[in-house]
Amino acid sequence: MTTSATPQQVPQWQQDLERVGLIRRALQARKWYGADWWFVAASAVLLLFVIIVGVAPQLFAPYDPRAEVGPSLLAPGEVPMDYVLLARTDRGVTSLRDVGTSKHKVGFVLASPASQALREALDQLNAEGSVRYQPRPQRYETLAEGLEALQKGEIDAFVAAAEEVSAEGTLVPYPDVEVVGPLRQSAGKGFTLGTNQLGQDVLSRIIWGTRIASSWG
Repeated sequence: MTTSATPQQVPQWQQDLERVGLIRRALQARKWYGADWWFVAASAVLLLFVIIVGVAPQLFAPYDPRAEVGPSLLAPGEVPMDYVLLARTDRGVTSLRDVGTSKHKVGFVLASPASQALREALDQLNAEGSVRYQPRPQRYETLAEGLEALQKGEIDAFVAAAEEVSAEGTLVPYPDVEVVGPLRQSAGKGFTLGTNQLGQDVLSRIIWGTRIASSWG
């Protein structure tokens, strides 16, 4: 036959615990070890960081979420390809400005990223001044066809990937063609999470998205 414990048999710590509030009871109900405190501290820091990002995303986003900062649909970490401008040696072309008006013709390989690189470079020029830069695009099936047209003077300039042009022997058949310089400033590095179809940085858009989510919450 089992008998109930007398008040004298109840441990002193349990009697003391019954006299305190709910919060203190929860904290004193079990012994906290070193790993518990580390977990709580790490969780608190992470929560604080998320709150700060939600309040001030501009401090953490590398780019404006609406800005077109690179080529479209880049994979995470993929470095954008550099493009160069080619022209005849006797035309005195020093940059895209010299061949960027509507009376000029600029060629590139059909369905290649060079067309987007040219468009982005023109957009940058148009944003800097009042002059409207919009040369007539000329599309070619291959790099060789475009360089041949430039050699004959049929177009004023040609846009190509730097890697293709720098390959050994590429410009040998075209003695009157030279590399003027880079079409735009080199990106130098890729984007952590890549870019979307508009060339916007995905990471920056996610960070700014936390502000919208936190305001709705």
